[in-house]
Amino acid sequence: MTQKELHDLKARLEHWRLIKEQNVQNEEERAQGEVADALDEFILTYGYVLLSEVADWMRKEQGFDVSVVESSIPKEGEIAQMLTKWFGSPIDDLPPKLREIAEAYIPNWPELSGTDRRARADEADRQLQAKLGARFEQARKNAEQANAAIPERFAEREFQYGFNSVVRKKKGERDFEAKRGAVNLSDERCIELARKPELGIVEWVELTGVGIGECHGFFLVATDGVSFIKHDLDFIKSAPAEWQIDMLRDNRHEPLKFPCTPARMIDFIDSELCMIRGCFSVPDTFQQAVTAIAQATDTAPQVPEEAREQAAPSGTSEKAAPEVTLDDDGQGGKGLVAWQAVMLENWPKIAEHDKKPPARAVMKWLRENGPHDTFPKGQNNRHSLPWRDTYGQLHTLTLRRIGTVLSEWRKTGKIPA
Repeated sequence: MTQKELHDLKARLEHWRLIKEQNVQNEEERAQGEVADALDEFILTYGYVLLSEVADWMRKEQGFDVSVVESSIPKEGEIAQMLTKWFGSPIDDLPPKLREIAEAYIPNWPELSGTDRRARADEADRQLQAKLGARFEQARKNAEQANAAIPERFAEREFQYGFNSVVRKKKGERDFEAKRGAVNLSDERCIELARKPELGIVEWVELTGVGIGECHGFFLVATDGVSFIKHDLDFIKSAPAEWQIDMLRDNRHEPLKFPCTPARMIDFIDSELCMIRGCFSVPDTFQQAVTAIAQATDTAPQVPEEAREQAAPSGTSEKAAPEVTLDDDGQGGKGLVAWQAVMLENWPKIAEHDKKPPARAVMKWLRENGPHDTFPKGQNNRHSLPWRDTYGQLHTLTLRRIGTVLSEWRKTGKIPA
């Protein structure tokens, strides 16, 4: 090989090395860009997530520098900095991107002097920073409230699931998250379902509004039942020792198998794991009707044989289905159960210091000030609140259920919006 040929070969090799480095760099930038885009959507979708949590998770779990996160955050004075060379120029001289910014934040640009344009840009920056600060302050408060209600072993798993969901969506992959719909059952329909000897997936969707699929990565709703999605063994191994006991116990959670009795469905929804996650709820009227049937027949709710006799057509059983009556809400409607009656009656006191108190504040007030015959004392589970209905039957009230009722009442005008 001549000296010239050797030189040409080295040149070609160097050329390919540079191309490879550029491709690698481009691929890394593309990957980081995709992650940054996913994070933007993730933060918007799951607004309670703190920026510090995102950065920490990105650094530990994904191996990215936190600048990936910070790159999407507007910097102080950004508008003024971008336009600083153009304050003395006509609007038509600005590059297209800067012209869009100027028209959006300084709409009367042609009528202003360069000094006034800078002043308007500085004011726009201050307003943006104020909005951003308010957004993250609200995110901080939401995060504190959400994390206070969710054990750490679930909070970390939910964070991972939420981010993965956004990534799958951006890649165009199928979303298996269970669809949710409104539950607007009449009292008559609730009683009819409570009298059924067996319930299946159709009645489940009708009562809970939760369709087939995954629920936040924690429960799987299928045609044959509802079950907890077990913690992965590697995830358990990586968790602190004090978490592992609860995680192994979570994995033994008894699934709900269809068909089931109405009482078994309530028992599943009121289980500790479902309460902590707050994934499911049924109308209070349905729950009260199941209890009323059990009281009327003098049986425990878990005994399905009695329920079958209650639901049997006329002439097939000597026992007639008991008449079910519901508490009147005092406003021309029915179905306002004991804890709701207490909450509505005492709303001026509950909202004395906060005109729109969150669900946790309402639960705290009921726990500390509610009547003992409705809210038994000595129960210190911060994720739920036990309450007793007019038949003396104990039930469990979750934060999610309180939040749903507050939303419904504000929409219907029972409490101030």
